[in-house]
Amino acid sequence: MCKKIIGLGLGIVMAMGLLFGTDALSYVTTSANQVTTAVNDNVPIDFKINRAQTMVASLQPEIRKNMHLIAKEEVEVDRIARQIEQLDSKLAKDRANMEKISVALDTGQDYIQLASRRYSRNQVKKDLTSRLSRAKTRESTLNQLTRIKNAREQKLNASRQKLNSILSSRQTLQVKLEELQAQHRMNQVAEATSQLTIDDSVLSKVQECFDDLETQIAANERFLSVEGEFHYEIPVDAEPEVNEDIMDQVAAFLGKDTASLAEIVAVADLDLE
Repeated sequence: MCKKIIGLGLGIVMAMGLLFGTDALSYVTTSANQVTTAVNDNVPIDFKINRAQTMVASLQPEIRKNMHLIAKEEVEVDRIARQIEQLDSKLAKDRANMEKISVALDTGQDYIQLASRRYSRNQVKKDLTSRLSRAKTRESTLNQLTRIKNAREQKLNASRQKLNSILSSRQTLQVKLEELQAQHRMNQVAEATSQLTIDDSVLSKVQECFDDLETQIAANERFLSVEGEFHYEIPVDAEPEVNEDIMDQVAAFLGKDTASLAEIVAVADLDLE
């Protein structure tokens, strides 16, 4: 099965090589990048936020591990520092004792009295030789421990700085994550608000019903007012008809009386046709 899959993969690669030539690799890379981008764009933001929270939380075990290592190294450096302090104190005492013995040997006496006891010069010289060898060993050990302590302190300081950097970065990421969460919630509220639509069709139907009712009532009111005039009844107080002569009407229109108008017509011999 694996051989078939490998063979199929090689066949696809060879086919693309024949189709696109030397550009086949760039086409494959571009296609892969586009697929990756498309998949990443389709991942919900809530899922990405939860993933970011998980990744920030995953830093905690590593931080605790480094803090434990730093604490352990601090204890070890303190132990070395105490050893150096003890060796330095012993070495200082060795130097003081060798100085006293050297001063006693400088007197040239065959027997030397030290701490209420007498020793021969050879005994004192042997003791001084032994003290010198022990002091040199302590001094060498002191120098070696000092170098070790300095090196471990440098490493410890570097680890502390790295840990502080991780803690600071985690805090920054946590604050940034909270800001992104708040911004995402605001975007969700804005999106919900923009999609909010109020259906006023019911209100429109109610308004239409009221308008129709108002029109019908007004029409009925007008019909009843016209119907109540009773035009079919015989009028009782009818006004008399006025039969006014045409000459009187013309005279009234011209602002003359009837007699004056007749004289004017006669004098002018008007052709009334």
